Amino acid sequence: MTILPIHLVAVASVCETLPTEWIGKVSPMRFLSGLVFGILLTITLAYAHDSSVMATTPDGAQQQLVNWEVFGRTVVVARDWLQDQLGRLNAQFRKPN
Repeated sequence: MTILPIHLVAVASVCETLPTEWIGKVSPMRFLSGLVFGILLTITLAYAHDSSVMATTPDGAQQQLVNWEVFGRTVVVARDWLQDQLGRLNAQFRKPN
C-alpha cells in the first residue's frame, strides 16, 4: 500500500467528486480570476488579523503575520517595475515602421 502526502489525498478526494467533464477543462480566465481573488483574500485576511492583534495586545508587533513596511516597499518596487515594462511595451508599439 502506498502512502500519499495529505495534500495529494485532498486533491484526489476533490477530483473524485467532480464531474468527469470538468477535469482538465477549467478556462484560463476562470483560473486567473480565482488566482487574483485568492491573493486578495489572503492579503485582506492577513491585514484583518494583524489589525486585531495590534488592537488587543500591546506587543502586537511580535505577533503580526506580515511586516507591512516591507510589504509596502515591495509593492512600490513591483508597481514601478510594471510601469517601466508597460512604458517600454507602449514605446515599441508607437515606433514608426
